[in-house]
Formats: sequence, structure tokens, C-alpha cells
Amino acid sequence: MIRPTTRSRKTSESGASAVEFALVVPFLVLILGGILDFGFIFSQQIALNNAARDAARAGVVSNLAGAGLTCAQISTKLTNSLTSSAVGLSSAAVNVTVSSSATDPSASCTANTANKPCTKSSAGDQLTVVATFNSSPPFPLPYLNGIQVRGQGIFQCEYT
Repeated sequence: MIRPTTRSRKTSESGASAVEFALVVPFLVLILGGILDFGFIFSQQIALNNAARDAARAGVVSNLAGAGLTCAQISTKLTNSLTSSAVGLSSAAVNVTVSSSATDPSASCTANTANKPCTKSSAGDQLTVVATFNSSPPFPLPYLNGIQVRGQGIFQCEYT
């Protein structure tokens, strides 16, 4: 009896996983970079919002002597609260705008930073504090070159 020779043909697949890995890695790196950048920018957004709300709240209340903060003091309060709050956020590079809806010119923060924005306010007048920062994410993605992050705090004046 003649036995037919059967050869087992095993094809080598040792390089297939390396090729698949090389095809998948760029997409994986882009996704992880996007997640990293989003978290970085979101952290800065939260820090700016919290700092702006804290500064606006401090600006609308008066101390025990009955005096409120000046526009410059409100701006300083915002930048001081940002010193250790977010990764990659430089408090010196933050642009702060303090404005009041009061019609009295002595409450204007654009004319003089020594003005108190809630001075001579009427019912419903609001103090708005806006902080903006040009963020550059750590992972160089082409669609996230520079994003302006903005935080805002609005409160009604509680003293006149």
C-alpha cells in the first residue's frame, strides 16, 4: 500500500501582527492626543470659570465696613486665584474684563480701575467678570493650534 504524502502547509503569519499594529498605531496616537488636549483645555476652562465667578462674587458684596472692591482689586483677585488652579494656565497671560450694568459713570471699570463697580447701583444691576486665555494644548494636533478659553461670572450687586 502506497501512502500518499501529505504535506502540511503552514503559512507563516509572524509579520502580520506587526503590520496590523503599524496600521493602527497612528490612529490610536491621534485619539489619545485628542483626549489629552481636550482634558487640558477643559481643565483650563473650569479654572477660568471658577476664578471669574469667585472674583465677581467678591465684587458684589461689601465688607463689614460697607466698602466694596475696586475694579483693580477684582481683577487681582481673579489672577491670584488662578496661580495654582490649572495646568498650563499662566495667570499673567489672562485677560480680565470687569464691567457693570450700572448707568452711573463712577461704576465704570473701563474708565478707571479705582472705581467700585457696584457703587450707586440700582435693583437688578449686575457685575460681569470675564477672563480669557489663549491656550496651546500640549499635544500638537493640527486642528487644535490655539484655542481661546473663556470664563465668566455674573452676579447682581448687593450694595449701593
